Amino acid sequence: MSTALRVLVGSIVNGITVYGVFILGWSVATALALYWIENVVTIVLVALLFVLHRAVTQKRGHSRGFLKAFLFQSSTFTFFHGLFLAMFIFKLFPEMEHPERFSWPQFKLGMMMIGGVLLLRFLVDAAMVKNMTFATLRAKAESFMNRVVIVHLTIIFGMIAMVVTGRPRALFAVFAGLKFLLELVPVSEPKRSTKEQQAALSQLADDELVQA
Repeated sequence: MSTALRVLVGSIVNGITVYGVFILGWSVATALALYWIENVVTIVLVALLFVLHRAVTQKRGHSRGFLKAFLFQSSTFTFFHGLFLAMFIFKLFPEMEHPERFSWPQFKLGMMMIGGVLLLRFLVDAAMVKNMTFATLRAKAESFMNRVVIVHLTIIFGMIAMVVTGRPRALFAVFAGLKFLLELVPVSEPKRSTKEQQAALSQLADDELVQA
């Protein structure tokens, strides 16, 4: 159910942005900003899910500092990506032959729509948090981080291509399609030796124990 829910939510969120650009006339600059704010909201909601899970289950895995590491990595990457994105949105995009200026009204509407979908997913996860293993919760966070890196590196190179070619909407369609495909493809685990697998299984078992 988790995979199906992730794909469904990802498809709806991606669909909102694509519909906004090609049907409602949102600017590409606004759409790229929405991709960024989607990450910010997801980071907050994943962190809240960790806090709720710890309060309800008291699993030992929470004592290993995974949440702090997740917040540091995801927030740092998102912050610097936001700076890079802002330079393109507010400096380079308005100077293109066919300007794609950022729109606050479009952004606020898109943010409310995307935030509503992400909040609904959070409420579904929160309703099942009592029976959720720490391993499942950790996998959610790791999967999110892996996709964030892939998607936003793609967006960075895409923005450069948009500025160089002067055809932002055509390239946006390509990268929106790639983002959708990434939601369908599961993130593969790195190969481990037998010893590493045994150690990982032992830690997983220990993570699920309730703290004294």
